Amino acid sequence: MKLRLALPFAAALALFVATPALAGYPSSMASTGDSITRAFNTCWFLYVDCPSNSWSTGTANVTHYRQILSVNPAIRGRNYNQAVTGADMADLNGQVQGAVARGAEYVTILMGANDVCASSEGSMTPTATFRAQPGSGSGTSTTTRSSPRPAASSPAAASTGTRSSTRRSCAVTSRPATTSIPRPPGRRNSRR
Repeated sequence: MKLRLALPFAAALALFVATPALAGYPSSMASTGDSITRAFNTCWFLYVDCPSNSWSTGTANVTHYRQILSVNPAIRGRNYNQAVTGADMADLNGQVQGAVARGAEYVTILMGANDVCASSEGSMTPTATFRAQPGSGSGTSTTTRSSPRPAASSPAAASTGTRSSTRRSCAVTSRPATTSIPRPPGRRNSRR
């Protein structure tokens, strides 16, 4: 009789201990950014946002959200897209505040294309302003009780040249630099 009671209890305990959420995967996430993160113009209808195709929080493709969902079902339905088509770095702080207000534990940031991809160099965001702006948005999360883990990417991040070389790279930088989720703290990569 004791063995019959002990086996289900041991199985339940093993499931509880092995739950991925306890291993450090987030149970909610949000994305911030511009039209790339909103998946603008990727639906059947032209010239509309299609957030289900978002590289970050989308549900239709291989995304950060779906990768996390495969190991942590607790995130189901808790994927928020705070991105706005046409946004630039000046809009990041408001988007991050929205993500924090939703309680996101993991936040992706892909911004900067509208700052550096302009019709002329004069209409681009000045380099000093562009470099100063990322800190203002990501600093928002550090003032909260539970700070989300950020994953950032920027079209200008890969550029080490002048503003003109950054502008030329706009056409080839139409997708995020990162496509896999970062491992939770303390987890080792099983690949060698």
